[in-house]
Amino acid sequence: MAAADYNDLVQQIYISYFGRPADVIGLKNVSAQLDALHAPTTLSGLLTASTTNAALSTLINSFGTSTESVALYGTDTLAFVDAVFVNVLNRHANFSGLLYWAGEIDAGRLSKAAAALNIALGAMNNTTEQGLIDAALLARKTTIATNFTNAIDTTDEILAYQGATAAVSARTMLSTVTSTTDTTAFQTTITTTLNTLLGGAAAAQAKTWDLTTAIDKVGGSSDDNFNAVIDDTTGAKKTTLNALDTINGGQGKDTLSLQVVNGAGPANTAVTDLPSSLSVTGVENALVRSAVNLTADVSGWTGLTSLKLTQGKAVTLTAAGTTAISVAGADGAISLNGGAAQTVSTAAANTNVTLGYTTVGKGAVSVSHSAQGSGNISIDGGTSVSLTTGEATTGTINIGQGGDATNQPSGAISVTTVGKAYAGTDMAVVRGAIQVTGGTTVTINETATSSAAAAAADTSLIGHTVVQSAVTVTAGAATTSVSVTETPEVSAVDAVPATVGVKQVDTVTFVAMAATESVTVGGLTFTATKALTAAQAAAAFANLSGGAVAGAAPAGSGSYTGVFSGSYGTGAVTATGTVVTVDATATNAVTGHTPITVYDMASAGDVAAVNKTAGLTNVDAKTGVLGVRSGAVTINGAIDGADKLASVTLDGIGAASSITSDALTSLNLAHSNEDVSVTNAAATTLALGLNGVGLANYTSTVTLGATYGTLNIDATGDDSFVKLYAGGVATLNISGSKAVDLSDSVLGKLSDVVVTGAAGVTMDASGTTVQTVNAAATVGANVISIDANQAVYTGGSGVDTVTLTTTAPTKAVSLGAGDDTLALASGTHSATAVLDGGAGTDTLAMASADAASASADGAFGAKITGFEHLKLGAVANAASDSVNLANLDGISYVTSAGGVGSGTLTLAHMANAGTLELTGAATSTTVTMSDATGTADSFNVIAKVTAADVAFNVVAVVGVETVNVSAIDTDVTSTGYGVQHAAIIITDAAAMTVHLDGNADLLLGLDPSDVALTLIDGSAMTGNLQAATVAGAAAAAVLKGGAGDDVLDALHNGDTVIGGAGADMLIAAADGVKLTGGAGNDLFVIQTPSTNVNNYVTITDATAGDMIGLATVGTVTFAETKVALDSTAIFQDYANAVVTGSNQGDIGWFQFGGNTYIVQHVYASTEVAFLNGTDLIVKLIGLVDLSHASLSADHAALLIG
Repeated sequence: MAAADYNDLVQQIYISYFGRPADVIGLKNVSAQLDALHAPTTLSGLLTASTTNAALSTLINSFGTSTESVALYGTDTLAFVDAVFVNVLNRHANFSGLLYWAGEIDAGRLSKAAAALNIALGAMNNTTEQGLIDAALLARKTTIATNFTNAIDTTDEILAYQGATAAVSARTMLSTVTSTTDTTAFQTTITTTLNTLLGGAAAAQAKTWDLTTAIDKVGGSSDDNFNAVIDDTTGAKKTTLNALDTINGGQGKDTLSLQVVNGAGPANTAVTDLPSSLSVTGVENALVRSAVNLTADVSGWTGLTSLKLTQGKAVTLTAAGTTAISVAGADGAISLNGGAAQTVSTAAANTNVTLGYTTVGKGAVSVSHSAQGSGNISIDGGTSVSLTTGEATTGTINIGQGGDATNQPSGAISVTTVGKAYAGTDMAVVRGAIQVTGGTTVTINETATSSAAAAAADTSLIGHTVVQSAVTVTAGAATTSVSVTETPEVSAVDAVPATVGVKQVDTVTFVAMAATESVTVGGLTFTATKALTAAQAAAAFANLSGGAVAGAAPAGSGSYTGVFSGSYGTGAVTATGTVVTVDATATNAVTGHTPITVYDMASAGDVAAVNKTAGLTNVDAKTGVLGVRSGAVTINGAIDGADKLASVTLDGIGAASSITSDALTSLNLAHSNEDVSVTNAAATTLALGLNGVGLANYTSTVTLGATYGTLNIDATGDDSFVKLYAGGVATLNISGSKAVDLSDSVLGKLSDVVVTGAAGVTMDASGTTVQTVNAAATVGANVISIDANQAVYTGGSGVDTVTLTTTAPTKAVSLGAGDDTLALASGTHSATAVLDGGAGTDTLAMASADAASASADGAFGAKITGFEHLKLGAVANAASDSVNLANLDGISYVTSAGGVGSGTLTLAHMANAGTLELTGAATSTTVTMSDATGTADSFNVIAKVTAADVAFNVVAVVGVETVNVSAIDTDVTSTGYGVQHAAIIITDAAAMTVHLDGNADLLLGLDPSDVALTLIDGSAMTGNLQAATVAGAAAAAVLKGGAGDDVLDALHNGDTVIGGAGADMLIAAADGVKLTGGAGNDLFVIQTPSTNVNNYVTITDATAGDMIGLATVGTVTFAETKVALDSTAIFQDYANAVVTGSNQGDIGWFQFGGNTYIVQHVYASTEVAFLNGTDLIVKLIGLVDLSHASLSADHAALLIG
């Protein structure tokens, strides 16, 4: 690779950094150095390599330390970045780009040279439309720069292209190149430029003047630099900028660099003015650095186009309207007056910034204050205004408040302010007010805090809410739109640290027991029938669950009485040496210690309980939330002449916000629960955008006055809840994608309502002026009240809920598609207009008494169509309402709210497979079918509960073979108090099958007349079921439970009862009953005497953990040893053997023919044989070992071990 291969790259470096073609010597030297370093030949490769090659990095950065660089840019980073954009792209840097690149350089992440090359590289690689133009421009500049350098081929030309003046000429030449320049034709311009250089080679070169302490008169004709110092420190005066100095920059772009060290006096004395009679002309740039407070007025300096202060304390600068003022790096208050433009960048905490106080600026104003705090910012005048502040607290913002039109900015005004990061010390802060007057458009964005992270763990946030700024915007003569956005309001939440719950543990220590001694633990008593060791006594109380009536101790060791507390559970036996214990653990984690109760009669010592672990209530962690309130917004668009303010956006605003403008035609409200009022006396149409305005329980009031005649609402983002006061609105159009609730709105002249899109509306449109409500074009849900004697309603494909306020509708109602509801006014018995439910499953809702009257003949039914459901209100006390469904469009699904007191409901002519849904307590509901003469008729009953148990009582059906009952709990959360139960009694002499399902608990009653029942099937239920068969049924029945803890009772001989997955109770109250418990630990209760020894209750699946309850007579004991007889014994012999010599209440057992049998002596006296009709016998399918069964004596229950 040769040095010449780097020529294009070197030209790009010169263009990027100096804006000119490389000179011959520079091109040769830099190319040679790059070649020696084996550098890449592309700009991107060069930048990448320089990050790891120190020599290469040094070479690149040498451009930034060159004499030409210092002369061109001084130390001002902002000027440098802007110059690079001009050099490469022929345009100034935009605001964000300027700050970004300057920030990277000032932070030390990029050198100036690297930044320049990166900007050029960005232009080369940008594929946007503008980027392609920029890339073409840079390519042509590179070609022309190469052509220029190649054209320098004589000694005179090499000498002519030296110095600042020659550089200016070449730079000017290159600045004329565009993205479409013909590089071949441009060669003529190159020749002309070289000839000009040759002709002026002898002209004066750029000079640098260091002013002296004497009176100076200096000047030049090129790009000259003047250096001056103000240092009037007492005893050490070194000032070189004096009263009678004359500085004349002449031709070229000249720069005066002023270093302000100290005023007249001791150290740190401010400089309050520049020397009088100082003459500065022809100097374009002034660069100022100050170590003390500085007040400087350069408005008399002619030709000055730029005044930049890059370091200072408190600063007050005044300049002519042709001078752009820029301040960065000051750490005190800043005040600027006049200027062609005003730019301020400061990070000095809590400092004031004042612009245009005495003389307003004439151009754009840009202020960035990253640490405003309590500092006040005031801006008057200018064209566009851009203000950005950070870490704001109580500091105010005032724009255009000087008192007359000249103080108002004439262009767009943008304010972005961010509150201080929450640190637990700035509680209850009210942000400083914001006041803006003038501008063409006004945009204010306020963020409550830069970070609320510290609030997550703060336990004292309630009562320390941050209140955002109150905002006042006063329109000027050209103001057309205002937008104010604040952080939406949030209620404070105190952080709560998590506490892991701990269940109390008590350790119970046991001692040996003698026969007849008893021990009580947690309410359960065990009485020994023989001597027991401490370990055996402890085992009697091991592994107990709350509510247990027996433990694991076999009946041969003793018996149980009482019930173990539901507040505890016990673990296994632990033996340490001679000490035998069982831990009792509380069911719930509760702070403190409630000792488990123990009592004993043991003579070997005391059974004692000591606390092992104290309880601790579980506390869920709660993350703290910083409370935020929005400030009130006041917008006044009233001006002399016709108002111009047409559009306002308020997002996250505070209470008592108002807008005044006769030109307001667009209002957008978002994320606020507060009220807004509009004063308008001219505009007649308003577009109202709503996004998350108000809450379901906190309606936002929007007052629009009486002038607007047409209101177009667009609901987007989140649902809104708004109370409108708009007395002049006749036409209301609602569109968008979200619902809007206009309940309680006052719209006195409303005539026509149109709803479209996915929007849905809730409103009262029953006013006498309303003529049409048209929701045909919406898929949203609408809840609307109308006067059907005045207004026609047309529904769409969404879910419409329409309530009529008149009792004899004369206007058509068409609900359209969707599952809609039409609620009739109380007292409606007739209609002259058609009431059409439309497509979908639609509901007609009316009072029960009204339905009875309206269905007395077919007149009303002829006016209704398309309704599939009938919803009836509660029957009045003592009333008997009879509804003829044949005269109500043949509806076969009826929902009843029940009846008050003794009110009863009869539904006549119900279709086969029809449905009755009950939602309220009732006394009696009777249903007669249209045709129940078949053998497979069915009827459905749905019983719904929510937050309380409901007694639906009797549902009488006539002639139906299958009744399906669904018990539904619509809210099983804690709000709905968990699962509730429904109580219902089915009466149907023809019913053969009752199917049950649902998640609610169901107490099912069957009328004695239900004698045809053979199947009650609750296997599909998930709630608890309590049901019984019919004692007087014609035949035995099957009763099935579901997944809950069911109570199932067999009342008829030969019934079959089948439990489900829960812990069921199966009761046999008749002979020959078969019981199957299913999964779970079940309780089988058999207390009805067997009619004879061979007529017994059978348990098909008795297993360990199940319990068998017998008759509670006499003193109940259990003989754990099974009865064994000779092989010649018959079944009767075994039954006799159990009762012979036993006492009333005694229980024994035997195995015969591969099955197990339990016999209880029930008769009050001693017996020599099983007594038919008095004693009990129970069959357990299979060989079940009962020798380890436990006995609960007072419950006469055996727990199979």
